Amino acid sequence: MPDLYSALIANDHELLDTVLADTEITYSEGILPVVKSVCEDINTLTFNRITDYAALTRFQQDTLLRVCARFLTFKDDNAELLSSTLKSYAISGVSMSFDDAAVLRVGGVIIPQEVFGLLRQTGLTCRVL
Repeated sequence: MPDLYSALIANDHELLDTVLADTEITYSEGILPVVKSVCEDINTLTFNRITDYAALTRFQQDTLLRVCARFLTFKDDNAELLSSTLKSYAISGVSMSFDDAAVLRVGGVIIPQEVFGLLRQTGLTCRVL
Protein backbone atom coordinates (compact mmCIF):
# COMPACT_ATOMS: atom_id res chain seq x y z
CA MET A 1 0.00 0.00 0.00
CA PRO A 2 2.21 2.85 -1.18
CA ASP A 3 1.42 6.38 -0.11
CA LEU A 4 1.75 9.24 -2.61
CA TYR A 5 5.50 9.75 -2.19
CA SER A 6 6.26 6.03 -2.40
CA ALA A 7 4.10 5.74 -5.51
CA LEU A 8 5.93 8.66 -7.15
CA ILE A 9 9.40 7.22 -6.64
CA ALA A 10 8.50 3.55 -7.27
CA ASN A 11 9.51 1.75 -10.47
CA ASP A 12 12.54 3.94 -11.09
CA HIS A 13 10.44 7.07 -10.37
CA GLU A 14 8.09 6.44 -13.31
CA LEU A 15 5.20 8.53 -11.91
CA LEU A 16 7.61 11.28 -10.85
CA ASP A 17 8.83 11.50 -14.44
CA THR A 18 5.19 11.98 -15.49
CA VAL A 19 4.81 14.78 -12.95
CA LEU A 20 8.07 16.45 -13.96
CA ALA A 21 7.09 16.30 -17.64
CA ASP A 22 4.44 18.94 -16.83
CA THR A 23 7.05 21.26 -15.30
CA GLU A 24 10.33 22.86 -16.26
CA ILE A 25 12.05 20.95 -13.46
CA THR A 26 14.45 18.17 -14.36
CA TYR A 27 14.98 15.07 -12.27
CA SER A 28 17.92 15.03 -9.88
CA GLU A 29 18.52 13.61 -6.42
CA GLY A 30 18.23 17.18 -5.12
CA ILE A 31 14.58 17.42 -6.15
CA LEU A 32 13.53 14.45 -3.98
CA PRO A 33 13.37 16.46 -0.71
CA VAL A 34 11.11 19.00 -2.43
CA VAL A 35 8.92 16.18 -3.78
CA LYS A 36 8.74 14.69 -0.27
CA SER A 37 7.77 18.09 1.13
CA VAL A 38 5.02 18.47 -1.49
CA CYS A 39 3.69 14.99 -0.66
CA GLU A 40 3.75 15.73 3.09
CA ASP A 41 1.85 18.98 2.48
CA ILE A 42 -0.71 17.15 0.33
CA ASN A 43 -1.09 14.58 3.11
CA THR A 44 -1.72 17.40 5.58
CA LEU A 45 -4.32 18.98 3.29
CA THR A 46 -6.06 15.61 2.73
CA PHE A 47 -5.96 14.65 6.42
CA ASN A 48 -3.60 11.72 5.64
CA ARG A 49 -6.26 9.94 3.60
CA ILE A 50 -3.85 8.85 0.85
CA THR A 51 -2.58 5.63 2.37
CA ASP A 52 -2.82 3.56 -0.81
CA TYR A 53 -2.37 5.50 -4.04
CA ALA A 54 -3.43 2.50 -6.14
CA ALA A 55 -6.79 2.33 -4.32
CA LEU A 56 -7.76 5.83 -5.47
CA THR A 57 -9.98 6.30 -8.49
CA ARG A 58 -8.31 7.05 -11.81
CA PHE A 59 -9.67 10.61 -11.63
CA GLN A 60 -8.17 11.11 -8.16
CA GLN A 61 -4.81 9.69 -9.29
CA ASP A 62 -4.66 11.90 -12.39
CA THR A 63 -5.73 14.98 -10.44
CA LEU A 64 -3.14 14.31 -7.74
CA LEU A 65 -0.41 14.11 -10.37
CA ARG A 66 -1.48 17.51 -11.75
CA VAL A 67 -1.57 18.93 -8.21
CA CYS A 68 1.92 17.55 -7.55
CA ALA A 69 3.28 19.12 -10.74
CA ARG A 70 1.81 22.56 -10.05
CA PHE A 71 2.63 22.51 -6.33
CA LEU A 72 6.18 21.32 -7.02
CA THR A 73 6.67 24.17 -9.50
CA PHE A 74 5.29 26.66 -6.95
CA LYS A 75 7.57 25.38 -4.19
CA ASP A 76 10.61 25.27 -6.46
CA ASP A 77 10.01 28.79 -7.85
CA ASN A 78 9.28 30.32 -4.44
CA ALA A 79 11.62 28.37 -2.14
CA GLU A 80 13.36 31.48 -0.78
CA LEU A 81 10.13 33.39 -0.17
CA LEU A 82 8.41 30.42 1.47
CA SER A 83 11.26 30.00 3.94
CA SER A 84 11.47 33.75 4.65
CA THR A 85 9.83 35.31 7.67
CA LEU A 86 9.52 38.69 5.95
CA LYS A 87 6.11 39.98 4.93
CA SER A 88 7.38 43.29 3.58
CA TYR A 89 10.44 45.50 3.55
CA ALA A 90 11.56 48.98 2.53
CA ILE A 91 14.94 50.30 1.40
CA SER A 92 15.65 53.95 0.59
CA GLY A 93 12.02 54.82 0.03
CA VAL A 94 11.24 51.77 -2.09
CA SER A 95 8.99 49.26 -0.41
CA MET A 96 7.83 45.79 -1.28
CA SER A 97 5.17 43.64 0.30
CA PHE A 98 4.19 40.09 -0.45
CA ASP A 99 0.61 39.78 -1.66
CA ASP A 100 -1.07 36.70 -0.30
CA ALA A 101 -4.25 37.05 -2.38
CA ALA A 102 -3.20 34.26 -4.76
CA VAL A 103 -2.15 31.84 -2.03
CA LEU A 104 -3.88 30.18 0.89
CA ARG A 105 -2.57 29.08 4.25
CA VAL A 106 -4.42 25.89 5.16
CA GLY A 107 -3.34 23.94 8.22
CA GLY A 108 0.07 25.60 8.10
CA VAL A 109 0.54 24.76 4.41
CA ILE A 110 0.98 27.61 1.92
CA ILE A 111 -0.54 26.63 -1.41
CA PRO A 112 -1.73 28.55 -4.49
CA GLN A 113 -5.52 28.92 -4.58
CA GLU A 114 -5.82 27.31 -8.01
CA VAL A 115 -3.78 24.28 -6.89
CA PHE A 116 -5.88 23.86 -3.74
CA GLY A 117 -9.03 24.15 -5.88
CA LEU A 118 -7.72 21.34 -8.05
CA LEU A 119 -6.93 19.23 -4.97
CA ARG A 120 -10.44 19.84 -3.61
CA GLN A 121 -11.88 18.20 -6.74
CA THR A 122 -10.57 14.85 -5.49
CA GLY A 123 -12.90 14.95 -2.49
CA LEU A 124 -9.97 14.15 -0.21
CA THR A 125 -9.88 17.58 1.47
CA CYS A 126 -13.44 17.37 2.80
CA ARG A 127 -13.64 17.54 6.60
CA VAL A 128 -17.00 15.77 6.76
CA LEU A 129 -16.87 12.09 7.63
